[in-house]
Amino acid sequence: MDGAGTSRARRPRPRLSATTIDDVARAAGVSRQTVTRAVNDMTGISAVTKERVLRAAAELDYRPSRSGRAMARGRHDALGVAVSDLTDPFYAPLAAATMRRAGQAGHDVVLVDVASSQNPVRLLTGLTRQVDAVIAYLGRHESWTDVLSDVPTVWVGAPGDPLPTTGARITPDPTTALAAAAAHLRASGSVHAVVLNAWAGPDRRTEIVLEALARAGLHAVTHPAGGPGYRDGHRATHEVLRRGVPDVVVVWNDPIAIGALAALAERGIGVPDQTQVLGIDGLSVAEFTAPALSTVVLDPEVVAQVSVDAALRWSTGAALGAEDRQQFVHHTFVPRGTTR
Repeated sequence: MDGAGTSRARRPRPRLSATTIDDVARAAGVSRQTVTRAVNDMTGISAVTKERVLRAAAELDYRPSRSGRAMARGRHDALGVAVSDLTDPFYAPLAAATMRRAGQAGHDVVLVDVASSQNPVRLLTGLTRQVDAVIAYLGRHESWTDVLSDVPTVWVGAPGDPLPTTGARITPDPTTALAAAAAHLRASGSVHAVVLNAWAGPDRRTEIVLEALARAGLHAVTHPAGGPGYRDGHRATHEVLRRGVPDVVVVWNDPIAIGALAALAERGIGVPDQTQVLGIDGLSVAEFTAPALSTVVLDPEVVAQVSVDAALRWSTGAALGAEDRQQFVHHTFVPRGTTR
């Protein structure tokens, strides 16, 4: 009936499901990743477990995220790239190379910078709902594994960084390149080295450097730079020079090395005649220092190719073998003007 004081019969609006993947996981007694595999018809779980998960999902009216639906249809609309800090000169070239590689393969990229967000959990959770797989350049932030657990994730670490035990892992490995660099330094007559590490305390990258120098017959001591930047290397090198001029300065990364070169120039110390300098990572700017920086180079294009290929294989639902879950990308020693 119409008119004041009367009411129309209304159809109840369909209620959008508020059920989350965590609700389904708890109901079925499985992990979030198992729910993802079951609802998207992926391999890696038993038929019994799959049936239990699907039954729980149906009872709870669970609707998978966009990324899950895309995988079920066999589509690859977008890859996510999560970076801890785009201002970090190590991660920015890797992110750019990854975007190029994904574009060449015909895939869009959704890029997020964790450091720029006041709520990184919400940022990463939103990312998982937009993409088919994530390539994570998140450094030591192992706490993000739970946030990214319902989407195939390829974790890419810096040399020495511990990586999550879940997902696929791409590990840069400077060991062979550092061995070649250390042999080169020792052959030039160097005996004493100072290793500028970014921070005080145990660090796997610094341990790898020290092991390479020791095997080549160089005696090394460490000195914390107090951070990974240009100014940190500049300040720390002045501190080291108060105790004398070492035969070699080996640094934690190229920005610290560039800061070290500036400090040595200010003190009038010739490079490489009086002391040699070796960087790590192979940033493009290292070619244009004066003299050009010798370094062990990690090629961002190779890292991008390996990580994107792994992400695309996994996003189709293909099972990953051991060789896919743990891959190593090796550095190369590139001698330039700062070594003899």
